[in-house]
Amino acid sequence: MVYAGELMACAIMAIVQSPQIANSTASLIFTASVLVASGFLRSLGNMLDILKWLGWATVHKYASEIIVANEFHNLTLDCPANKTCIMTNGDLYLDTFYPNAVDHIHRNFYALGGFLLSIMFITICLFYIRSWFDNFSFKKCSSSCACN
Repeated sequence: MVYAGELMACAIMAIVQSPQIANSTASLIFTASVLVASGFLRSLGNMLDILKWLGWATVHKYASEIIVANEFHNLTLDCPANKTCIMTNGDLYLDTFYPNAVDHIHRNFYALGGFLLSIMFITICLFYIRSWFDNFSFKKCSSSCACN
């Protein structure tokens, strides 16, 4: 996920040509992605439909599902003696908030790889387009020079 952020900052830098603006813009995009798509603040089932669809287009949905499935699968949750617990094991938590997360681990890794390759391809294309525009020069004619 770190490489996706760096590649996105490079892609933005191909457009704006300023490292500070590119880094700030990439961090804002990734922060919004974490808040919308990870499901930590609000489960994806309780979001607006447009936010659900945006969640599928972010890298954090897939990465957070891998992390949660890895941490909560086959986990036993112990409760204090005088307390009642809603969740007694991690698989119940996964079934409630991240259905089929364990079954989707391979799909999520492929999605992360696809995100990295697509961001890399977009970055290369943007720098190629930028170099083409940088090499294309606009000549101004003045009275002292002859323009071809």
